Amino acid sequence: MQTVVPVWIAPTSVTRHDGSALTAELDFFIGPPPGIGSILTADSTLKTTAVPWSTLTRVVGAIFIGEIIAASIGLGLRWRAMEVNLTVLIAIAAIATGLAYLALGSRHHCSFVGDRGLAEFTLKGSRINAPRAKVLRFQDAAHLYTSQTRRFKNGGYRGTTYCYQWTRAGRPTIAATASAAATTAQVVIL
Repeated sequence: MQTVVPVWIAPTSVTRHDGSALTAELDFFIGPPPGIGSILTADSTLKTTAVPWSTLTRVVGAIFIGEIIAASIGLGLRWRAMEVNLTVLIAIAAIATGLAYLALGSRHHCSFVGDRGLAEFTLKGSRINAPRAKVLRFQDAAHLYTSQTRRFKNGGYRGTTYCYQWTRAGRPTIAATASAAATTAQVVIL
């Protein structure tokens, strides 16, 4: 298996969004934009060892899944002694195949939080594709709304989720969420 060298190597002072240490297997497929200042936390869903499926593999897998779904529906209808229309089964297989092809695609996120802003990058398909960028500089934010939700189950504390939402005049809202108990955090730019 081939290992990819990340585009950006994090300084040792940078942690993941949940506060844990960054690991060498994280593939930062793009570096942080300079407008967000010194990087405090960063994270990526892509691993350096990840190999995206080829188009042929995705097509074959999608056809297989589509055929299994159509055959299952056909057998289910036959089991109920209902008439099976071949045209309907072919349509179901085509729709299921298309949905499976989309689901088998690769999509990864890379995000950075700096002292002057935050950024999220989305990579679809191959590493050679250009990632889609969403950047918020805190100076461009009009308002910041915060909330926290404490979760309990059967009277026992399960954790707290923190949510931060920035609004910008005439532009989409930016949201960042973090969960204290599950030690997970993500930056979602809506």
